[in-house]
Amino acid sequence: AWDHQNGSFKAGYVSRDVSVKFDSFSHSTISIGKDIATTGRNSGVFGGDTNTIDGNYSVIIGGKDNSVTGDYSVVVGGDRERVHKGYVANIGSQENIVSSNYAVLLSSEKNKLSGKYQTIIGDNNVISGSDIFVYGDNNQVNADNVMVMGKASNVDFNNSWIVNMSS
Repeated sequence: AWDHQNGSFKAGYVSRDVSVKFDSFSHSTISIGKDIATTGRNSGVFGGDTNTIDGNYSVIIGGKDNSVTGDYSVVVGGDRERVHKGYVANIGSQENIVSSNYAVLLSSEKNKLSGKYQTIIGDNNVISGSDIFVYGDNNQVNADNVMVMGKASNVDFNNSWIVNMSS
C-alpha cells in the first residue's frame, strides 16, 4: 500500500494488530515483509518477519523478531535483537540487548551493552562504560577505555587492556 500523503510504502503479510494501526504507517517509511511495523520517521524494514522500528532514520534488513527504538541504527540479519539507543550497527547477531549509543556488534549473541562507543565480537558479554572493544566470550566490563581479547575476563578498572587466551 502506498500512502502519498506521507510518502510511505508497505507490502507483505499482516497478522498482528500493530501492522494495521494508523501509527505504524509513519512518514517516509518502507515496510516490506511479514508482520512489519515501522513507526519511526524516514526508516525502513526490508524483508524478515515480525520486525519493528520505532526509531527515526533506522533500518532492519532481514531477520526475525527484531526491535529498533533508537535513531540512526541498523540491524542486518538479526534474530531477537533489541536496540534501544542510537547509532548502532548490528550485523549477523542474535538476542543482544543494546542500550548503548555508538555501538557495533558483529556475529554476536546474548550480549548486554550500556554506555557508548562499544565494539563487540563475541557472545555472553556484559558491557557497561565507554570506549570499549571486546573480542571474546563471557566477559564483564564495568569501566571506560578498555580492550578485551579472550574469554571470561572481569574488568573494573579504566584504561585497561586485557588479553586472556585461556579456555
